[in-house]
Amino acid sequence: MLHGFLRSKSISLGGKVYALNGVIEHVHTVVAIPPRIAVAKFIGRIKAVASKRINESEMIGFPFYWQEEYGVFSFDKKRLQNFVS
Repeated sequence: MLHGFLRSKSISLGGKVYALNGVIEHVHTVVAIPPRIAVAKFIGRIKAVASKRINESEMIGFPFYWQEEYGVFSFDKKRLQNFVS
C-alpha cells in the first residue's frame, strides 16, 4: 500500500515514476521530477501523504513515520537504463 501512496502522489505532482520498490524499512524510487518543484518539496509531499494515509487507516498497528534524512541522485535520461530494469 505504501508504494501505491508514493506512486499516486508522485504522479499527481507531475512526476514520472520509472521504478519504486523497497523492503519493510527502506524505499527506493526513480522519478523524473518536474522542474517547477524543488526536490525537497517533492520528497516532503510524497512522504507526508503516505504517512497520513497509513496512520489514518491504522493498518500497521503502530504510528508510521519517516526518518528525517533521505538521499537523492541525479542522472540524465540516457543513463536511466542503469537504474531501472
